[in-house]
Amino acid sequence: TSLKKVTVEDGLTTIDDYVFENCKALRAVSMPDSIQKIGEEIFTYGESENLIVNCTLDSEAYNYVTAYDITVDTSGKIVASGDYNFDGKTTVADARGMVVAIAKQADFTAEQIKVGDMNFDGKITVADARKIVKQLAS
Repeated sequence: TSLKKVTVEDGLTTIDDYVFENCKALRAVSMPDSIQKIGEEIFTYGESENLIVNCTLDSEAYNYVTAYDITVDTSGKIVASGDYNFDGKTTVADARGMVVAIAKQADFTAEQIKVGDMNFDGKITVADARKIVKQLAS
């Protein structure tokens, strides 16, 4: 599916097996503290590589994502796909920041690559910045 961001409703206590199966575009999931049980392989192999899960430290969600080596964010805000500067929204400033960093041959952090790699090739290039601008224009 083309689903990119999910916020699990507070009060939900269980996430069923394989619930995000085949959600290859999924980049960010926010999970509340109310989650008490998480099923098997809620993210299928390969789909969790570019994923950031927002949850509370030491919650059931935190235990799950760290056990599966999924990137976890405990800051309290969910990071959108393309949000290279982590300000909570994807704008032209994100695309510009990526292009400037590319021109300076800067090293990208793993977190920047996870949110900035818009074409899922494992790196940040001008093509990723172009895709952000194209999405904003549509």
